[in-house]
Amino acid sequence: MSPAYRNALSAILKAKRLGEKRLNFFSWGLERIPPEIEMLTELETLTLSRNPLREIPEEIGLLSNLNELYMDALYNPDTQVAPPLPKAMKNLRKLEYLSLEYNAFTHFPEVLFSLPKLHTLNIGYNAIVSVPNRLGNLQTLVQCRLGPNRFTELPPSIGKLSNLEVLWLSECKLSTLPKEFGQLKRLKTLVMSRAIFEELPPAIYELSSLEELRLAFCKVKSIGDGIGKLQKLRKLEFEFTKLERVSQAIGDLQALERLVLMNNKLQELPKEVGDLKQLQYLWIYRTQLQTLPRELAGLASLKSNKGSAWERGLRVQDNAFPVTKEDETLPPQELLQKVWDIQ
Repeated sequence: MSPAYRNALSAILKAKRLGEKRLNFFSWGLERIPPEIEMLTELETLTLSRNPLREIPEEIGLLSNLNELYMDALYNPDTQVAPPLPKAMKNLRKLEYLSLEYNAFTHFPEVLFSLPKLHTLNIGYNAIVSVPNRLGNLQTLVQCRLGPNRFTELPPSIGKLSNLEVLWLSECKLSTLPKEFGQLKRLKTLVMSRAIFEELPPAIYELSSLEELRLAFCKVKSIGDGIGKLQKLRKLEFEFTKLERVSQAIGDLQALERLVLMNNKLQELPKEVGDLKQLQYLWIYRTQLQTLPRELAGLASLKSNKGSAWERGLRVQDNAFPVTKEDETLPPQELLQKVWDIQ
């Protein structure tokens, strides 16, 4: 019996005796979990992350009150990948939160599709090559982190995730999105990076509840007219893209509070940005803009430029017009006037 195993057994017995609801084995150096863990039927949160587990015991399926399960960065010392998830996990009928990141999975573990109350699934930072159609069966999902992974497309069934509110697709080289993606009518936050499409897929413009859209390191060249349909959008961020054009329909986003367009090829900013009366943060830097439209003078809600760079309401440095770091500490309207005076 290894010292780590002995300590784990002691912790389990103590948790049973005290009726504890949480058990944390994070980075204990465990190769095996004592089967006595089955006694902890009142356990609600279990952390097994960062252990060299050779197997995950079936006894975990007896933790009938388990609500949160963290199993990130597991690795069998012989194979350097996570051991298979036990079939008995299908009995975790109350499980709502499951984290399985950094496990070198190449496929979705089948047992996931048997969890009836799964609210949050984190399965990024793996090596998953395809997303199965059965993903659409997880209709209780509210938050899902699918990337980074190696798949390049999503199945049409993703449109069945009718309760989904937050979706992360970081580091996924998606070439398009299925039209069914637009059926995610409760989606509020969409984060994507490394996508290879040059125009926003039409399905994104159908996400009527979307409040936050963030793209980074993508090949997107234009924001189309459909952007005006996203009437609830509060944050729009495009960073390190190929962006060349922004539709004038952006002026229809009357709920927009934050607009970030940085590190791109944009040469002209639509004057309709000046219609965004709720805009508090306008960050447009490292672009090819020659000037800024005078209609921006109407942006009365911009935050002050006091404080750190991350707190400033207006950032326009490193464009074709000469604005210094010191200039960016000016009040937004004075900074705009300085840009126009340069013309």
